[in-house]
Amino acid sequence: MVAMNRRGGKLHRAEPDLKEDKDKRTASSNSKDRSQERYYEIHQWTTFEKFKWISFGILTVLAMLVIYYCTTLPPPKSAMRAVKTDKVRSTEMPKPKSYPKVRDTDPPLPKQKPLVQEVDLSKVRPLQRPIPTGDQDRPFVIDILSGDRFLQLGWYQEALDKFNEILQEFPQSVRAQFGAAEALCHLSEEKLSASLYKECLLAYEKVGFDSILSSKDFKVMALSRIMEPALRNSQIELAVRAAKKLTEIQPDNPAFMTLLVVELIKAKQFKEARRQVEKALTLWKGNSNIKAYKGYLLMVEGNMNEALPLIMQGIRNSEDIRKDPKFYSFAGDALTRLGRKSEADALYNEAVGLDLFPSLWQRSVINEPGLRAQAFWKMSDLKSYSSDLNRIEQKMDTISSEALNVLENHPSLFINENPAVVEAGNWRTFKLYDKGKRNSDNCLLAPKTCALMDTIPEAVTCKHGQVKFAIMSPNTKMWPHVSRANTKLRVLYSLHSNPKVHIRVGSEERLLSSETVVFDNSFEHELKNDSPKLWLGLAVDMWHPDLPDKQKQKLPPF
Repeated sequence: MVAMNRRGGKLHRAEPDLKEDKDKRTASSNSKDRSQERYYEIHQWTTFEKFKWISFGILTVLAMLVIYYCTTLPPPKSAMRAVKTDKVRSTEMPKPKSYPKVRDTDPPLPKQKPLVQEVDLSKVRPLQRPIPTGDQDRPFVIDILSGDRFLQLGWYQEALDKFNEILQEFPQSVRAQFGAAEALCHLSEEKLSASLYKECLLAYEKVGFDSILSSKDFKVMALSRIMEPALRNSQIELAVRAAKKLTEIQPDNPAFMTLLVVELIKAKQFKEARRQVEKALTLWKGNSNIKAYKGYLLMVEGNMNEALPLIMQGIRNSEDIRKDPKFYSFAGDALTRLGRKSEADALYNEAVGLDLFPSLWQRSVINEPGLRAQAFWKMSDLKSYSSDLNRIEQKMDTISSEALNVLENHPSLFINENPAVVEAGNWRTFKLYDKGKRNSDNCLLAPKTCALMDTIPEAVTCKHGQVKFAIMSPNTKMWPHVSRANTKLRVLYSLHSNPKVHIRVGSEERLLSSETVVFDNSFEHELKNDSPKLWLGLAVDMWHPDLPDKQKQKLPPF
């Protein structure tokens, strides 16, 4: 090692210590020798250990030779003879086993379940059914199932987004279009959106009418789902077109033929409905459902004698007809018109026992729960409507003059709205609002009345009712009838006094004079004008005061 020392202000190289370096090298060599000696002491084997391991190796080799020798030598002759004998014996016919005879009293043997059980696909959700090989939706099966899962969970916006992702990549995807339509319909009901309902209809139309790739099953499902949204949007012609398409896809299905007849009746195409009924009865002569609808069409024509047996046959023989309250109404009306009112009441009581009608007098077929049911209503029961009703009464002179003006100058605009309920005489109406929609042409002839009604939302938004002028000619009598729903009340104003005009609601009867009458027309009611004078009045339908606002928006018009 070289060290630098300062002497006299100058640096001098230090002299190395040779002896010290030599001692260090000697010490390190000695330590290495001792460690090697220690290693040999530890790992040195004794003579016994060497003998033990050599013997183990020799025995292992001998064992392997013995195993090899035993496996490669042929078997002895005695063993071969024994094998041949067993083979000969095995070719002999076995003795038949004796089984106990099966007696008639023995229970039947349980049927074995098949390894692969058949699945009824009609009970499987449409989007969860297997996608055939080669179907163009197959690459998107995971996304389709995810969207359907969102539908099941009620996550309709997420479902719509998932199906729209598929449609961006493959716009012709039938299952994505169908799933999007399902999601849109649910969203429209949640948000009470008419625009979403229209989008829902368009999506179903693409699957049912337009798509070339749609299978028959998806077309049938889409077309079947079009009916209710179409009626909500007052697109009755679309519902009829969908029903006709269903009969073309499955012409041998009587349910679809019945559905077509129903939609034609709703569209008031009675002649075409009658033609389809006769066509159906040539194919299915004993079908009680179709016979019941034929009975109704005969009632429309006024032929009660032929209509009643067909309707009663449907009630007695068809479960679907027996569960439908409107056929009890049809049969009861026919019996009443034939002068058999006691039999009609017995039939109504039968329907009440089946929970089809609320009571003998209240026979509405659409019944919202929790609504008060009473024939006549007092003003004290209508506190929420009292200010609206008072304003109408204050403007009664203006309303009366406009009604008389329309009657004198435009009598042909008063139409015979429902001749089936008129027993004798004439009942005609001039509509200002119908199913929550304003009749702009008629309101031009009664602008002040319509302006007043526009300030009463409970009347002009009532999708189950009307606002109209009404006239009842002298000696007019109406058949007992009911409204289809318990969701509204009717307010009748007499625009001039006529002491001989009566109204019966349920079991109560009153005069229609200058007093305002409020009644629930889901109860059986009838009007009668015994005087030689014309009766002129204003009828205003208003939502039932107990009906929640949210439910008013959800209910479809009719």
